[in-house]
Amino acid sequence: MKHLALIAMLIAGCKGSPSSDDCPPPATTTAAAQPAGSQSDLAKEMDSADKTGTWQDLRHKWQGKQVTWTVTRLAPLCRAATACNVRPFPTVQGAHYGWMPKLDLSDAEFTKLQSGCGMADPCKVTFRGVLSDFQISGDAPTSLKFSDVTIVSAG
Repeated sequence: MKHLALIAMLIAGCKGSPSSDDCPPPATTTAAAQPAGSQSDLAKEMDSADKTGTWQDLRHKWQGKQVTWTVTRLAPLCRAATACNVRPFPTVQGAHYGWMPKLDLSDAEFTKLQSGCGMADPCKVTFRGVLSDFQISGDAPTSLKFSDVTIVSAG
């Protein structure tokens, strides 16, 4: 009972003084407001999850987060706004990971992508989007789908 009273006093003492060293920082209202890291960060964390079996923790950490990544578009894999997969890294050399993120593009963003890339194949693309579906396990291929995608640059 004494512990509950102490906790209540500490919480009450933080109200109106969020800058105090004794008070926790204010909570963020949405998970997507805190951007996730790069695809290299994700790859490292996937390697770690493969060793430790912490797939669900990794999925929880990344799904719903906003990212800005530079990837490689190959024309045969990205033929329409609703059918666009990309290589997860901006290199044309062999892939080290088998995941091919799917970009859920509006018609306007797909047009921006096509215009920026022109005839270049492969084409380096930077996009901003939310990792809306992240399927990962030790038993099945990794699947990433990005929604609310905006093309930052292409070409």
